[in-house]
Amino acid sequence: MAIFRSSPPPWKSYIIEAIAISPINRLNLQLDPTTESYLVDILAKEKTTTDELLKRLLYQHWLSLQPRKTLVERRGGHPQHLLEDAPADLSLRENRKRVVAEYIAKRHYPKPIGKSAEITHI
Repeated sequence: MAIFRSSPPPWKSYIIEAIAISPINRLNLQLDPTTESYLVDILAKEKTTTDELLKRLLYQHWLSLQPRKTLVERRGGHPQHLLEDAPADLSLRENRKRVVAEYIAKRHYPKPIGKSAEITHI
C-alpha cells in the first residue's frame, strides 16, 4: 500500500489510498496535515505498511465490539470429570469444605508423620 499526495486542495488535506477488503476495493481517506504526520510517525516507529496498520487497527476495533467471553469460556469450559465420584450431598458448604480439606491432606501429606520421621537438632 502506498501513500501518495494528490494536488493539495486549499485545506491541504492528503489522500491516502489503502486496500480495504480485496485488491479490487479501495479506501480513500482525506487526512489533514496533523493526522497525516501522526500516520507517518506511527508507520516509521512500527516499521510497518499502511495496509498492515489499517488491518491491525480494524481487527482491534472489531475485537472491542465483540461480546466478552465469560470466565468459564476463557478457562476452556467446565471440567468434564470434576464431579464424577462426588457424594450427593456436596451442595452443602460444610461438606464441600470437608471434601476439599481431605483431598488437600491426601495429596500433600500422603504419609502420616510419626516419631521415626521426626527431625532432631544436634
